[in-house]
Amino acid sequence: MIELSQLQVAGKVDEKIIDSAREQITNLQTVLTDKHHHTDQDLRLGEDVFSRILAVNDTIRQVRDEADAGLAQLRHEQDNIEKLAKRSIGLALQGRQDVDAAVQQIGSVEKRLDEENRSLELTKDFLKKLNEKSSDLEGFLSLMNGTLKTVGMDFHLQFSAISSTNQ
Repeated sequence: MIELSQLQVAGKVDEKIIDSAREQITNLQTVLTDKHHHTDQDLRLGEDVFSRILAVNDTIRQVRDEADAGLAQLRHEQDNIEKLAKRSIGLALQGRQDVDAAVQQIGSVEKRLDEENRSLELTKDFLKKLNEKSSDLEGFLSLMNGTLKTVGMDFHLQFSAISSTNQ
């Protein structure tokens, strides 16, 4: 019964329909209570016992469908407003020199970053080849490491990506 009262407060469902359904529910409760106390008696329900309850259901379904349609319309309008706002912002930014300059700077920085990454990869590949046994500098590396070993140094040289300016 509380739920039916909330429908009345919302004002979306006609009070006559709600009162009719409430009356029918009360009648059903009375019949079921009588059946509970007198199990030997037959249930006596009218032909329209559920029609009033179904009428409330149908009305609620219609209200819900209208609300869903309204929500869909609001979402559509929100999408349109967002598209319009994006377009307006794009048009406002289009002719501004500071935005154009920032876009050019971003492009320049991206290009330099790509070049630096490519250079780094090439350097890594070159150092990897230098440290391989088939390198042209293998003899020099072996000679230096042998000299270090004979003078009692417990380390050996290898080609590295660290430059002398970073040490």
